[in-house]
Amino acid sequence: RPVHGGSVANNASVVLDIDAGGVRILATGDVEAEATSQLKATLRGKQFDVLKVAHHGSADQNAELTAGLGASLALISVGADNTFGHPTPSALAMLRQAGMVVRRTDLDGGIAVMLRDGVLSVVTQQ
Repeated sequence: RPVHGGSVANNASVVLDIDAGGVRILATGDVEAEATSQLKATLRGKQFDVLKVAHHGSADQNAELTAGLGASLALISVGADNTFGHPTPSALAMLRQAGMVVRRTDLDGGIAVMLRDGVLSVVTQQ
């Protein structure tokens, strides 16, 4: 159902629940706070290994949703020297408080996530 408020385009972005070879990934598009209440209801009880952070790590995140995912790894797709200040210090602090290791394309370049002997691992370009 439509979400009103915030950026309608961002809140209408695609969110994916991915199971790739036993790794559960939640890719949250550009959703903002207004869409996360519906998202929380849809995801209730689901656990993930990896979170692709919404909207390049903007400040408009939902700490309750993020903490409840159980993910150990957060990926932020963001351009170096972007004019928006993404990812924001508040988003980074929220992810770390939820126990996630953070990898970001502006610092790490390309990022690959894989299972090695049943353990989640990350390889970066940098």
